[in-house]
Amino acid sequence: CVVQLRVVAMLSVEDQWGPNMKVIGVPDEEPRLSEYKDLDSIPIHVQKEVSEFFNTYKNLEGEDIWAQVTGWSDRAAAMARIEDCRKRWFSLGLRIEGIEEKEKELESRLRHVDPRPCPRSLPLPLPLSLVLFACLRACVPARAWVEDKEQRVEERLARVESALKKHAK
Repeated sequence: CVVQLRVVAMLSVEDQWGPNMKVIGVPDEEPRLSEYKDLDSIPIHVQKEVSEFFNTYKNLEGEDIWAQVTGWSDRAAAMARIEDCRKRWFSLGLRIEGIEEKEKELESRLRHVDPRPCPRSLPLPLPLSLVLFACLRACVPARAWVEDKEQRVEERLARVESALKKHAK
């Protein structure tokens, strides 16, 4: 199901992993929400309900899991954040996809040399939808993670190619 969404605001939330943003939108075709155009058009009691949800939705997950709303931003800030996230996706996310393909190739080549499955040192990159929201977090750690992951995959590929050449002799 695809729902056409109208972005109306953005919520700043801090959790155990640091700051992140929640883009708030409403279904474009929902007549009961037609007056919601920007932060100023969202009634204060609705803003409080949404804030309360994000302040408490992790309470049952454990003592070290928490979230705290730190503020609201208007539609313009939300749209700017979405655009920033798109730019990050095209600079980082596409590189992640390339790394994933290299890992698949590496695992395939390793299986021909050794029948045991290739151990994975890091989990595969997140699906696009999760990467998109993860990109709303600080860009520098994400860029460092991608560059580190790329370097390790390249090193592993070089070792495999060397082992394949020796094995072929």
